[in-house]
Amino acid sequence: ADCDITPRRHVRDAAPTPKEAGAKPLRLLVHGIRGQAWPGAKRLAPGETVPEEHLFLEAAIRDIETDGLLRRPVKGLVYSGALSEAQRSQVLRPGDILFCCKGAVGKVALAPEDCGPNWIPSQSFQVLRPRDGADPICLFHQLRSREIQEHIARLVTGGTVPQIKTADMGDLPVPTLSPDEAERIRSSHAEILSLSQTIRQLEKRRDLLLKDIVG
Repeated sequence: ADCDITPRRHVRDAAPTPKEAGAKPLRLLVHGIRGQAWPGAKRLAPGETVPEEHLFLEAAIRDIETDGLLRRPVKGLVYSGALSEAQRSQVLRPGDILFCCKGAVGKVALAPEDCGPNWIPSQSFQVLRPRDGADPICLFHQLRSREIQEHIARLVTGGTVPQIKTADMGDLPVPTLSPDEAERIRSSHAEILSLSQTIRQLEKRRDLLLKDIVG
């Protein structure tokens, strides 16, 4: 029996592979925004407190949970200057997809609904901001699918530090889903979020029991 309950099952079974007809290049589905260093920003020191408006949290690979959602980033940056238009565009929004284009190339994360107003990407990420009409949940799971991940692997360049060119990313073919296929992926995604919440609650309960077991 097929025990795979993830949305990848529906992407695998329903969507055509990138070589088939009915695919669109990624650049037509998203606006790409590359993570950049912020001149003048410094790392938040342990125990340091700063005004809320000066604190930014920089997302990294370690902040991606098993379910692919981005959790509250660990690394804090302090930046007190006025934000440029480019910097404002880097501030993450719910539904943004983070695509690792340097290092762990192809790793993706989805910015959750409770994404903070001060979360930003590290320089290893390209932010894929869905255009009007593009479903971020479906696109996120399609980018995680085996077929597209294999396609991405063929585009990787570099030696010590693997990377993928922005132009190659933009040309990445993304299969078009039918309404039924898209709905099945969204339904499975909702179930995964529910399961992840239950797991976190159980882990919290376990940790409390372990802490209190000997008084």
